[in-house]
Amino acid sequence: MHGTSSAPPALDALGTGGAYRSRNREVVHDVRGEPIAELSLVPWLFAQRSIQALRRATPPDPERRKKLL
Repeated sequence: MHGTSSAPPALDALGTGGAYRSRNREVVHDVRGEPIAELSLVPWLFAQRSIQALRRATPPDPERRKKLL
């Protein structure tokens, strides 16, 4: 990204309803201090509900898991 003036890619949070782009964002820098990404910072409640949904979900069978990976 050295020498480019383009904005870093926005990384949206993923929730049960799909991508979530928040107003609160955090720029991630590489070891040289250059911006490489912009993360969506989610509210506490969004994170808690997403974790609860993951815990309630039935895991895919081993064959499906292999395909997903």
